[in-house]
Amino acid sequence: MITQRIVSLLEEKSLTATDLCRAIGINTSTMTNWKNRGTDPPAKMIIPICEFLGVSSDYLLTGKERNSKQNILSEDSEWLALIHQLKGVYKMFKTAGRRYCRAS
Repeated sequence: MITQRIVSLLEEKSLTATDLCRAIGINTSTMTNWKNRGTDPPAKMIIPICEFLGVSSDYLLTGKERNSKQNILSEDSEWLALIHQLKGVYKMFKTAGRRYCRAS
């Protein structure tokens, strides 16, 4: 699946497997083996391949781009809300501190 997506992306971008292999430092026979055996590249190669092809790892692995809003879990949302509250408290104390210093 991933190898098929790589081949499709190479075609779309008018690039060759040789271009990719040179860019990520592997032999062309390695990519040929992925294609012929129906295997996918090892995990350590995913990011370099994505960078070369100009796609996200989400797209390379799944064929879909994730919506950034979907990436925020409910726990993350709670933390973000707390951070925003703390920013408000900080601004309040910063303003109060200035008033206190002027009054003294």
